[in-house]
Order: sequence, then structure tokens, then C-alpha cells
Amino acid sequence: DEDQCTSADYTIEIKNPPNDARDPLEWKKFFESTFVDDDVQVRACTIALDNEELIKALIRRRQLILQLNNMSPKELDTDEIEQFIQNHNDPPPLWKKILCCAKSADKIYAMVQEEDANIYVLSRKVYNVSSVFVTFETESSQRAVLGALSRSKLIAGASYEYYKFKGVELDVQLTEEPDSIRWQDLNVPLMKRILEISATTFISFALIAGGAVLIGLGRQDGPELASTIITVCNQITPIIVRMLTSYESHPNESSYSASNYIKMTVFRWVNTAVIMAIITPFTDTLRDGSYLIDSVYTMFLFDLALTPGLGLTDMFGNLKRHVFGPRAASQRQMNLWFKAGTYDIGEMYTNVTRVFFFTLFYCTIFPAGFFYASAIFFFLYWVGKFNILRTYCQSPQVSATVSKFSNQFLLLCLLFYVVMASYQYAQFPFDNACESEDVVADEYAGTYEINLGGIETTVEVNAGDKVYNFCQQNLLRNAVFPPIARLQPQDENLRWMNDSQETFSTIYGWTMVVVFALVSSTLAIWTIIRIVNTLFCKGQKRGDPAPHRFSDLPDVIGYIPQVYVNGYQFPFLLCDIDNIRGNDLLSWNDPERSYDYWNLIFDVPELAAMKRKEREIETDDAYVADSSSFSSKPAISFNAQDEVEMEDSGGISEPAEIFSVVQDWDTSQN
Repeated sequence: DEDQCTSADYTIEIKNPPNDARDPLEWKKFFESTFVDDDVQVRACTIALDNEELIKALIRRRQLILQLNNMSPKELDTDEIEQFIQNHNDPPPLWKKILCCAKSADKIYAMVQEEDANIYVLSRKVYNVSSVFVTFETESSQRAVLGALSRSKLIAGASYEYYKFKGVELDVQLTEEPDSIRWQDLNVPLMKRILEISATTFISFALIAGGAVLIGLGRQDGPELASTIITVCNQITPIIVRMLTSYESHPNESSYSASNYIKMTVFRWVNTAVIMAIITPFTDTLRDGSYLIDSVYTMFLFDLALTPGLGLTDMFGNLKRHVFGPRAASQRQMNLWFKAGTYDIGEMYTNVTRVFFFTLFYCTIFPAGFFYASAIFFFLYWVGKFNILRTYCQSPQVSATVSKFSNQFLLLCLLFYVVMASYQYAQFPFDNACESEDVVADEYAGTYEINLGGIETTVEVNAGDKVYNFCQQNLLRNAVFPPIARLQPQDENLRWMNDSQETFSTIYGWTMVVVFALVSSTLAIWTIIRIVNTLFCKGQKRGDPAPHRFSDLPDVIGYIPQVYVNGYQFPFLLCDIDNIRGNDLLSWNDPERSYDYWNLIFDVPELAAMKRKEREIETDDAYVADSSSFSSKPAISFNAQDEVEMEDSGGISEPAEIFSVVQDWDTSQN
């Protein structure tokens, strides 16, 4: 990673800035004057506000306008919407109301007006500064600032007095990449995040229980139907998990991907391996026919066939490009159908850990699974590589959070392996029958009709046949720990292990205890180290700083607050970019429209008027009405000369008080 320079290598994030520190130039002067001996130069500064409520209201407004645009064959200007509604106010079909929760145009328009009223109120507030991102010209400058200002949570001293900003001891940390920051959720309170994650976790467990019921019902009709249900559940799991996680607030994409990864891993582990073991009767474990072994074999075949099949065909992508795209009602909608999807690194990790977990879970009774798993991993690697290079578009850069979680899940795979291997070896032969020294007496000889699980069969019993006693071999469900030979019943007629099985089950059982202790202690030590580092250690970067200057790097981008909204081709800007020299810090460019079209600050009518007057030019934003008719409260009216007049504008906040501020400086001459 040291050979590849990114924006995060030159940037710090200040987590506790003063509430009123909205001037980027003030931050620039502070760092350059405080660290003059280190020749620190500030290249750019982004000041984020705690305006999430306003941002989400603006996003909802754009989503509602998008619904109106989807009803029209052409892109609607805001001032054309009322006329469009008068001419197209037919109620949607019943099936759309049921399946898509569709609404009529006048209801959507009424919701837009409600959002306008909400935005009107929210734009009168003054929002505090919540985070500051400072990008330096050199990586050595970033290291110098981090070395001086980064501190532990619990240890602080007089040495920080010199570095205080407006009397505040700054909490300086390394930050994520610019496209990984989720600006709309950057400063959501911790308690709210915990409540959201708790709610989605509860729903996840409920869905897992529902999946278990479906798999159990399918298992009654045979392993093929159960395997089909499991495969379908594994395929729709990412969709369900993304829907659940979308209701959570995460400050960056790394946290969002980690949440997705944990949910998907639990979903798929339980659906694929655990539920199958729970719903299968103990005595059917090694039984011939459509039972557990056949179900495990069928699952491997399904994975082996579907992994390359679904990955290479890109079924949904081809449907969008060749079926829905050519039939789109407008150019904008067609462009969206042709837009490539993004890959989720967390989903790719879960595919690997799911197969690995399933293989280790059943490897004792189905050792051929290792060969099937190797073939599946081969296809996962090459199909994944093909899709990343040829099918998917570039995803946001994320940190190593998901891979660190994956390491812990791999340890859990090892733990499940030793547990299941030791128990399955000790429970062999899975028939709950123990041979006794008695034989069948003459009076019991004969032919009997018996019912086994609804299946009628005939059994012939002869005098002198061996007698078997019922013995409980299911040590796992009876919570016998560890599964060693001496924990069998003391009665010789209820002991089922032979001499070699007793020897090796004892070895495996105590090995399981050792591995269990090692894995548990490793996970505990990792957790303790992480807590200690957070509370007592300063965050530092390792390695030598890169010699390159930020201004000389070709493909770096700045920390420009923006948010992606489903249904739009480009992200929406959440700040005034007039103080940015050129567009080098932005990662995208619309060849047909200006950045103002994609800037949500122009959705606040009075603020849009201020910007137009400030620029002294005539602009027209398709999403802001040129008259007060589209606003729920009087806001802006234009006379014949397009001069802006403010009506009922008392209390409107300045742009820097309600939206984030970004500014960069030319450091090439320094």
C-alpha cells in the first residue's frame, strides 16, 4: 500500500472541532503557523456540519421529483410539474399499488410540498461543525501533524496545550478514502446507530428462523427441494441484507460493508449448514437414501454448477441492458439501465467463508467435500476476477475492516471444525443401538409389521439373533462436553464405542478443548488489544512517507461532500464548490449538465437566489422553481429582468451555516 498514494495518505480528520469553526482559511493558518518548522502546507480543507436532517429532507425531495419524472416521457422542469399533474392525474393500476406502493401524481406532488415546508424550516437553523478534513501537500506533513496531535482517549497532558485550537484539544485521526465517506450519516449519534443496528439484527434473526422453517418443510420432500430452497435463500440474502443495512447509519463504506458482511455470513452459515444438521434426525445422519449425506452432496453439486453459471451469465445485467434498457421511456432511464452494478467485497468474502464453513462442518462424515470445495474456490476466484474487471463498475475504496472480520470468522470455522469432528467421531455409528450379550428368545421369534416414520415395513426376527439396547449416542444435543470415551454410560450394555474409537475420541475430545481455548483466547486478546490501542495508544502510520506531492498525483480526489441517490446517474453535491479551483478534486463529470444541476444547495430556494446574485449571472436550476408557486412558503420570485427578490426571508442562514464548506489552495509555488 505504501507504493500507491491515495487521498487518505495526505489527510487527517478532526473529530471534535469547535462548533463555530466554519472558516477553512482559519484552519489553514492554524496548521501552517503551528507546524512552521515542519514546513506544513495545507492543500484543501472540508468542514462538515451536523446537517444530516436537512440533507435527508433534500434527498427525499429529489426522490419524489424522480417519481414524477418517471411518469413523464421527458425530463420535467420544476415549473412544468403543476401543468403535468393537471394533465396526468390518473390513479395507478391496482397491481402497482400493491406491488410497488405506487401513488398518483397529485399525492406525490403533495408530498413534495410537505418536504418543501420541512426544508424551509430546516434551512433557518444554524448547524454546528462536526468534522473537519484537512489535506496536506505532502505525506510527511500529515505524519508530523498526526505525531503531534493524535492522542489516546484517556491519556492527555500539558504537552497538548500548545496545539489547542480555540482552546480545544483536537481529536485527530486517520480517515477513510473520500469516496468511502457517507456524508449523510457522518455524524449520527452513537445511541441512534446502536438502536438501528439492534433493530436490524433482531429482524435478521427472525428471517433466519423463517428460512429454517422453509428449509425444514422442503427437507420433508427430499434433499433436492431443500437444496433448492437453500440456494435461493443464499442468492436473495444479499438483497435482503442490503435492504436491512440501508436503514442503519454508518459513517463510511467500510463500516457499512462490515455490517453487510456479518449479517450475510450468519445468514448463509445458518441456512447452509446449521439448519440442515438441526432438522435431520440423528439416526438419519449416515442413512442411505435422501437423508443428510445425500443433502450435503446435493448442496456441493448446486454450488459447483451455479457459481460459474450465475457469475458468468450476469443474468440481471443482461436483462437490464437488452430488455429493460431499450424499452425505457426516456434517455435518463435508459442510461440507468445500462449502468453497471457495483461489487460488494463483503459479499465476496461471505461466499468463500460459507463454502469453507460448510466443508469443515461436514468433512468428518463427507470427506469428499474438500475436493468439491477446491473446485468451487477455483470458480469463485476466476469468476470473481472476471466480474470485477469486466462486469462491475468501480466500488468505493474501503479499509481492511471486512478482511479483519473475515480473519475472525475463519477462526470460528476452525473452531466449528474441531467441535463437529470430535463429536461426529464419538457419535459414530449414529444409530442409538448398542449390542448386548443377550439373544432373542424363542417366544419372540417371528415376522413383524412395523412403522418407521410413516413407512410400513416387514421385519423377521429369529431365535438366537443378537439383542440391541437403546443408547443415547447424540452427545452434542445432550450437552456432553468434551465428547470423550469415559463420559459414556457406565453400563456395558449402553456403551457403543470400540477400543480404537474410545482411544481416538479421547484424543479428539481433548484436542477440541485445547483448540477451543486457543481460539477463544485469541479472539479475546484481539478485542483487548483493540480496546487498549483505542484508549491508551496514539494512532500512527507505519513506514516511510511517500516523496510525492499531493498536487502532482494524477488520480487523487478531494473530500467533497456528496451522496448517491438511487435513480440518478451521478451523486448530489452537498456543499458550495465555488471555492474549488477547477474540478480536479471531483471524481466525476456530467458532460451534459453543470455541477449546479447536481448540487442540493440549489434546492433551497433562497440560498439558490443568493448564489445567483453572488455570481451575477443568470442560471436556471431544473429542480428549483422560478416562482413561488412550487414552494410551500413564499421564497423567491423573479421579475422580468430575472432580478432576485427575497420574500419572507427573515432568518435564512448563510450557506456556510447550513451546508458543508470546501476550499483548496494553490501550493505549487511554495
